[in-house]
Amino acid sequence: CGGIAEAIVESIEACDAMFRAAMYHNVLLVGGNAKIPGFRDRVETELRKLAPTNYEVRVYLPDNPASYAWEGAKHFSKQPGFQERYSVDRLSWAAMKKMGKSQEEIWGKKIYNIINNKLYNSC
Repeated sequence: CGGIAEAIVESIEACDAMFRAAMYHNVLLVGGNAKIPGFRDRVETELRKLAPTNYEVRVYLPDNPASYAWEGAKHFSKQPGFQERYSVDRLSWAAMKKMGKSQEEIWGKKIYNIINNKLYNSC
């Protein structure tokens, strides 16, 4: 069982090799715990020890890490076509459930769209 740096390495190593150098160079810490004094420096130090030596490691800490992920999701949701590609409204959900479709069947295509979106297909 490892810590945060080990989890970051595991996540990066699960991605295609051609993206790994860029990912080690662009680690972003979000959430309230990222505000702990010295946290960014500690994660960066531990990550440097674990990362391949030929990769530059850079860890970013946004001004407000507690709301940064939410702000990013809010921005993502305002993209043209977001509603059609990535969401299901309540009436459609109810109609599909009434037709006997499972949650996996309802979300299947939507999840496929998220995974295969050109903005998010690096992993």
